[in-house]
Parts: sequence; structure tokens; C-alpha cells
Amino acid sequence: MVRKGNTHIEICAIRAKKSSKFSYNGKRKNEMPFVGTEISTEEFREDELSEFSDIVDLRDSEESEESEESEPVVIAKSPKKIDPPVKEPKMVIIEKRKPRPALKQKKFSFLFGSRRGKSIPMRNYGMDQNLECSYPNFGEPSDMELNRKLPNTTSRNDIVIQVEASTVSFTDILVRRNLFAGSEEPFFPQTAGVDCVGTICYAGDLAQRHLKVGDRVCALHEYLGGNSRFVSLPAHKVYNVPESVDASEAACIVRSYLAAIQILYRAGGMRKKVQKDHTIIVTGANGAIGRAVIELSKRNGAIVYASCNEDHRDFILDDIGADHWLDEDPSMWPQGLVVDIIVDTVCFKGNPRYLSKFLKWRGLKLVNVGKAKELRRALLKQVLEVEKMEENDEFAQDEPFATICGMQFMSKKPTKESIYSKKSSWISNIFQRIPSIFRSKIVDYNLFESIEERPDLVADDLSLLFHLLETDILKPTIQLKVSLDEIPEAHYLLETGGLQGTIVCNPNS
Repeated sequence: MVRKGNTHIEICAIRAKKSSKFSYNGKRKNEMPFVGTEISTEEFREDELSEFSDIVDLRDSEESEESEESEPVVIAKSPKKIDPPVKEPKMVIIEKRKPRPALKQKKFSFLFGSRRGKSIPMRNYGMDQNLECSYPNFGEPSDMELNRKLPNTTSRNDIVIQVEASTVSFTDILVRRNLFAGSEEPFFPQTAGVDCVGTICYAGDLAQRHLKVGDRVCALHEYLGGNSRFVSLPAHKVYNVPESVDASEAACIVRSYLAAIQILYRAGGMRKKVQKDHTIIVTGANGAIGRAVIELSKRNGAIVYASCNEDHRDFILDDIGADHWLDEDPSMWPQGLVVDIIVDTVCFKGNPRYLSKFLKWRGLKLVNVGKAKELRRALLKQVLEVEKMEENDEFAQDEPFATICGMQFMSKKPTKESIYSKKSSWISNIFQRIPSIFRSKIVDYNLFESIEERPDLVADDLSLLFHLLETDILKPTIQLKVSLDEIPEAHYLLETGGLQGTIVCNPNS
């Protein structure tokens, strides 16, 4: 029954099947109202009733009398399917964007993370088993011990090198004894070793621009900590190493031969480089740098005078290949001896300009590399504790000690400040202002300063040296190979002197 004028419509359905697809204003079969359900006029409008096809008006005789006031009952047999009104879709123009290209994943990117700095699980090369030979403070070789320390894998610019070989050098002794005048103060605990050769096993996402995991590289720094199994350092401080060269021989090339080639070819300018038939004096010829200078000079056809202790005379002449031997004391050299180039690693008289009188009038240069003589004296004072021995009468006279390389006794304990001090008297300051042809030929060389100033030249020099090593033109002299736990004994050997080769550390042996 449908009542007009009322606010609602009552519908009495004879039968309603759930399977019917009829919908009321968008409501589907599961939501279809049943008998007696009241539906508001908003949900079911009268204009929708007109669409019913079969409508039967049933008037009861008894109710005919009341038809004036009442409306006829409408019974819906079966409604037709009513399609909901179709709304025309609005036209929306969408610009097609090009698909974003996927980042090219490098071969070993799962080891060190993505380019966006996201951390990715890294393969472990045994870093948790890292061992390093370090010492808690300045002191004796007995203070050195093996410690476990994880390498740094958090910096985006750093790399981690799995060390194959490193050297044990006299520079390590000076650092441990606080006699090394470096560009910065060491931090403790300090790990020994200034160089290393190995393979990259980790690289930060920023370091991947030039390097990748698996590259073979070398590194050189005054506080590197190369006597360990793993070394972490910035990526810009490493240089490539060929795969074909031996790791122990490559470690010898990194420090001593690099210094030698720069002394001969770059110190003082390219016009003052060594050439064929040049005469050269090398002091401290039995040392690592001295041996390298002799070998490179002979390869270029120069005539070499090697100055060292007489105990090393046969070794320098027969094995290294020097032409002439000179006493370690310049006052014992032949009168009238003048040469084109002088490489002074000892500074025997304490004055870097003392050897300039052995330079030709048109000589090229006098290169001051170090002050091994004074450093040995300072080392002697620390080892023998001369302050306590001065009370004994047998040490009252100025007689040389034969215990450590025949060093001269000094009553005053030298320090690194006094050794490397450039203070001079007022008379020498006046003469230094006077132009001199010899003064312009004196060159001070520092390997670590050279690395910081011109790393591009260092890369070129190392590339040439590794090529010479690869073709068997260079043959470094290795006297001893040690493991990490034998490094303190190697330091004792270096302090006592008398070695005729390089000590190489193989950390995995």
C-alpha cells in the first residue's frame, strides 16, 4: 500500500528472492529489503515506482467504502532490473612519465652498501679476527703486544685493506721512541708500520667512485698501522698495485724505492735529475733508502760512491753494485773528490751543508734526507740510559761505543726538538743572506710531505717502480720475514743495527 502525502512509503512485497538482481538506489541483492521494511523517500522515490511494469490494483469489497480516505494497495509482482544511472566520466589528462632507470648495482655492492648510503649486509673477510701489533705509549719494544680491534667500516669515504705484507723500518723505531718529527702527534694505542700492500675488502659508497672491492693497493703514511691484518684509511691515500708482483717485494718498493726515485729525479727540479755518467755519493748506503738510491742510479748508468761502515763494504760492492766504497766519516774521504749529486741520509757532522764542499762547481744538488747519525745517538741514550752511566769513571772519556753501530758518546741527551731544530748562530744567518751557488743546490727532502703535496706524482712514480719490479729490473733485498708476534724482536734487531736488508712482516703467517 502506497500512501501519498506521507513522509514515508510502505511497501508490502509478496515475495522477495535473495537471488534477485534488483537494486534499490544502488543497493545490491544482499542488501535487498524484505517484507515490512520501511524505506525513506530519499532512498526510494516515486519516480522509480513508475518504472515497474506489472502493477495490480486490488480493491477489497469491504474496504471499498473507505476508499475515499484510503489509497489502493499496490502489490509488486516482480520488479525489472534497474540499471543505476551512468555518470559520464570527467576527462582527466595524465602525462605519462618515463620510468625511473634502476641503479646499476656493482659486482660487489652487497659487501659495502648502495650508492645512497644504505647499509647492506657485508661479507666478513675475517675482520673479527683482526690482530695488530701496537703499544700503549712511547717506550721499549717489550711494551708492544698483539691486540684485537675491528677495522672501521662506518665511514663512507674509507676503505679496509686486507694486508698481505708490510715492512718493519727504522721509522717505526723513531715513532715508538718519540724521536720522529711528524706532521702530527701520534695517537695511542699506536699500531706499528708505516706502509702496507693488500686487497680491498670493504669500500664505502663514496669510495666506490674510484675503487672497488678486490682491487690490490698499497698505502703509505707515518701513522698508518700497517703491521696488522686489516687496515682502514681514507680511499684517496692508496695506490694501485699490479696483481703479478710479489707482495713482500712490493712492500719494499712502497717506502724506500719511492723515496729514492724522487730524490734522484724530482728533488730540486727535473733539470737536476740523475743522468748517465753522473757521479753520486750516497751516505748510509747500507740503509733501505741508500740501497734503493744505488740500485736506481746504476740502472741509469751513474757512477756511485757508497759511504757506510766497513762491515758492510763487501755487501755494498758485491751485492748492491756500488762502484766505490767510502768510509762513513767524511773527513776520511779522498782529497779532491767532487761529484755531481750527493744524497745524505746520515748527516754525520750534524751540519747538512758540510758535504757541499764535495759538490762540483757545476754540480746538481745535495739532498738532505735525514739525520740518522743524531737519531742513532738519541736512540743510544734511551737504550743504554747514559744518564746513570755518567757517574762511572769508565764513561768519563769521549770514546765511541761499539755496542750500537759505533755511535759516539754524548753527555747531553738529545731530543727530537733539538735534532730537527733549524736554529743557527747570528753569523750563519748573515752568511745565509749572501747569494751562493752552493746554497741554491741544497735540497731538503721529506717523503711524507711529498706525498701530501703531490699525490699525483707519487702515483706516477709508484706505477713506474711496480713496472720495473714486474719486469725483474728491480730486485729488493729482503733479509728477514717475520709474523706479527715477532715484530718486537725485529725492533730489537733494528735498534742494534747491522742489518743488510729489509724486514718484511707477513701478518697471516
